[in-house]
Amino acid sequence: MRLHHLDDAERLIREALAIKREHLGDMHQDMAYSLNILGDVHTYQGRYEEAIVIHKEVLTMRRELLGSDHLDVAVTLHNIASTLLSQERYTEAEAMFREALRLWKKLFGNENREVGNTLSQMAFVVGRQGRYEESEAMQLEAISILRRVFGDEHPTIASSFARLARLRAEQGRYAEAEAAYRQCLAMDRRLLGDEHPDIAQGLARVGTYVWKQGRYKEAEGLLLKSYQLSNSLSRSNKELKELAKTSLVDLYEAWGRPEEVKKYTKR
Repeated sequence: MRLHHLDDAERLIREALAIKREHLGDMHQDMAYSLNILGDVHTYQGRYEEAIVIHKEVLTMRRELLGSDHLDVAVTLHNIASTLLSQERYTEAEAMFREALRLWKKLFGNENREVGNTLSQMAFVVGRQGRYEESEAMQLEAISILRRVFGDEHPTIASSFARLARLRAEQGRYAEAEAAYRQCLAMDRRLLGDEHPDIAQGLARVGTYVWKQGRYKEAEGLLLKSYQLSNSLSRSNKELKELAKTSLVDLYEAWGRPEEVKKYTKR
């Protein structure tokens, strides 16, 4: 979403909140709903601290209005956790994810999409804190739950395989990371088609794991495809294009090909 659209959204939400506050008062479910949207807008704007403050206000309101074990409370806990994750505040994010997970299980049982998705995100947070074995076990459990809920293929399952790949790569387990991300990439291709930003990102990730194993020529083909795709897609963002370029430069530096390093560094 473009920044000016987010600014317009913020203005309209604040106008709606002023009207609702006048007619409904501060403690009303409609106020909590609009504040929750405002918190989401701030998250998209990168204004994470403001988003967290607002979502915590929503959490207090919803607990008072709806009780501590309500669906909307679980959603709000998840929103706070995700925003904390964006700030790399992993310990705080884990605590919020755990509370959200407890609620999802209480409300829906263990075999539920929200349980699987929250468990996958929490596994990533645990891994970022260096608890790799615990993280991998949680991620594999999440994938198992999500497959039982959705079947073998779903975007959430693909994302879980991507997180599993990253976890393994952080431990230098590049062959296993490659295998996990190839599953993600194959799933994304079937779900999204070949012309999608997620495919460009997947090619960059797999290519990197391949050259880390010394298979430079194979990695070059993957990374060139990622670079070309990221620059041809109208939906590509600056970060994706930079990832594709940097991945190529890193390959050529490891391969000892300074001319190619210079060529892509200048672009």
